[in-house]
Amino acid sequence: MKILYTAKILVKGGRKGSVQSEDKRLRMAVRPPVEMGGDPEDKGTNPEELFAAAYGASFRGAMESAARASHVSLRDCLLTSVVHLRETTEGGHQLGIELQVNMPGVNPAVAEKILESAHRTCPFSKALRGNAEVKLSLANSGRSRTKNPALAFRG
Repeated sequence: MKILYTAKILVKGGRKGSVQSEDKRLRMAVRPPVEMGGDPEDKGTNPEELFAAAYGASFRGAMESAARASHVSLRDCLLTSVVHLRETTEGGHQLGIELQVNMPGVNPAVAEKILESAHRTCPFSKALRGNAEVKLSLANSGRSRTKNPALAFRG
């Protein structure tokens, strides 16, 4: 497999530290959210927000590729990426993800095909398959699907 790009991030201090890319274009403080004992005055992000941003951007890119193949413009499309950190009964944690997509002006059947194709090809979706629940929802269509990524969109 050909490597197209490698991201390298220096992480210090975990949930109370910082992250920085090798080229220093990304530099952020990492802090626990208030819901997990963080100080509301302490500015910074958390791993779940970073993951939501990364997954959302990657998925949106996969949607663009699928839309081009269907000759559809996603110019007015808005994707909201929601990441839940859940406590498991075994004493650990697991992620739950919701990708909420609004594609105004796109036929709902075509929009659903775009979502399915994006979920099949997005590298983040592939990495999560079998490891986290991903819920895809299409705004204004009343359609929402919870997918066990191990079973999602075969073929």
